[in-house]
Amino acid sequence: MKVDFTKYDGRLLLMADRRRGIYASEITLRPGRITNRSAGHLNTSASAHSLLVTALTRGLKSIGNRQVQRITGDQPRKLKLQVAADDPTPCTALRGLMKNDAVTIGQTPFRAGKQFLRMLAKELARFDIRLDYNPEDKSWFQSIRYWSHQHLRPANGLEQIPAYLAPVAVAEFRS
Repeated sequence: MKVDFTKYDGRLLLMADRRRGIYASEITLRPGRITNRSAGHLNTSASAHSLLVTALTRGLKSIGNRQVQRITGDQPRKLKLQVAADDPTPCTALRGLMKNDAVTIGQTPFRAGKQFLRMLAKELARFDIRLDYNPEDKSWFQSIRYWSHQHLRPANGLEQIPAYLAPVAVAEFRS
């Protein structure tokens, strides 16, 4: 998936594996094409919407105010981000929720808890985002999926590790 840096300041890819309870995100920003990946676990009973909302919130939180200021320069504006997910239904539901479209919300209800939505609303206020879903761009999501499965331990393996040593999330920063 190519990012048109004339339209957007960056791209955020989201992935959720409901069977394992894993979420992951990858951010690519304009100057120097900085990439930041993060992944984590939730319960396997969490919905795909909750996993993707957590990935989106985590991805947006990883973009600091200094990075925003460095990209925008002296212009006080919001960063324009292209957000893509590996599942189309949360994108449609979230788009309807952001526009407060009753028809879209009625057709595809958003299945995530209010605690997730409060955190997400706070982060969405900082950015100007466009949600996309392109089924032809599966290779990007497969690379994020592979990376998250390689760096996160399985949930049943965490029981063998003492609680104070068990990782909850991982992150990688590349420039």
